[in-house]
Amino acid sequence: MAGLLHSRRAFLRGAAGLLLGAGLQPDCFGTSSARLSSGDFSFVVLSDLHYRDARCGLWLERVVAHLRALRPAPSFCVLDGDLADSGTREQLGAVREIFRPLPMPLYPVIGNHDCTENGDRSAFEALFGKQTNYRFEQSGCQFLVLDSIEGRRVYRTRISQQTLGWVDWTLPQLSPQKPLIVLTHFPLGRNWLRPLNANALLGRLRTRNIQAVLSGHWHGLTERMEGPASLSTGRCCSWWRTNHDGSDEKGYVICTVRDGHMTHRFQPVANSSEKHPWNGSAPILRKAV
Repeated sequence: MAGLLHSRRAFLRGAAGLLLGAGLQPDCFGTSSARLSSGDFSFVVLSDLHYRDARCGLWLERVVAHLRALRPAPSFCVLDGDLADSGTREQLGAVREIFRPLPMPLYPVIGNHDCTENGDRSAFEALFGKQTNYRFEQSGCQFLVLDSIEGRRVYRTRISQQTLGWVDWTLPQLSPQKPLIVLTHFPLGRNWLRPLNANALLGRLRTRNIQAVLSGHWHGLTERMEGPASLSTGRCCSWWRTNHDGSDEKGYVICTVRDGHMTHRFQPVANSSEKHPWNGSAPILRKAV
C-alpha cells in the first residue's frame, strides 16, 4: 500500500509551493510546454474525478499517462471540478501530486464535491488557491474559470453573487474581439443540474465573443448552441462513478481552437469491460449514484 501513496515530503513541498500568480490565476503547477505564439492550439478538460483512495490514484495515473502520450501535446489541462469525492485535504492533495508530472499548465475548477459535507472548502483553497474565479489567456484566446457551486449542494443551486460580481468587474478588462471560453463545474445549458440563475451569468457573458462554456457535474455528453456559443458537458473521469448518459466510457474532452473557433470531442480512456489495475479482478467502472 505504501508504494501506491505519494510521500508526505512531496505532498508538503507541493502545498507550500502553491501561490497566486500575478493576481489573475492560481499557480499553474507542472512544467509549461504551452505554445505562447498566436495560432491554433488544443487543450484537454477532465471533469468529475471523484478521488476517494489509492485505487482511484492508480486509475488517474493511467489517465495521466494517456494525456502525456497525446500528439500534438495539449497546451494545458483543465480539471473541471469534483477532483475529490469528499473534499478532504488527503484526497485533493493526492490528485494534485498525481497530475503534477504533466508537462503542461494545469487549471483547477472547484466542484461541489471539493467541499466537505458541511460545505468547508478550506482544503481546496489551501492546495489550489483561494481565488476560485480567475482568468488566463492562450494564443489570443481568453479563458474564464468560474466558481459555480453552492457548497455541497447538487441541484437547485444558485451561482453566488460573489462570482457574478467578479464577472461584472472582469468583463470590461476583456477584449470584445478575442474569443472567450468559459469553464464552470455546473452546466449552463438545459440540464436538471443547471443553476437556477444560470441565465444571469449567460446574459453577462453574451456581451463578449463567447465561443464555448465547458462544464462537468452531469456525467454525460450534452451540447446546446446559444448563438455561436457551445454549452456542453463531458463524461466523468472516475473509475467508480457511473455516467448519467448511460455510457460506460470514461475519459476526457479534447478541445481544439482554430481561427478563433473551438471544436471538441470526447476521448475515452477505458470502459466497463476492462479490469482495474488495483487487483486485476474488479471492473474499472462500478455502479454508484
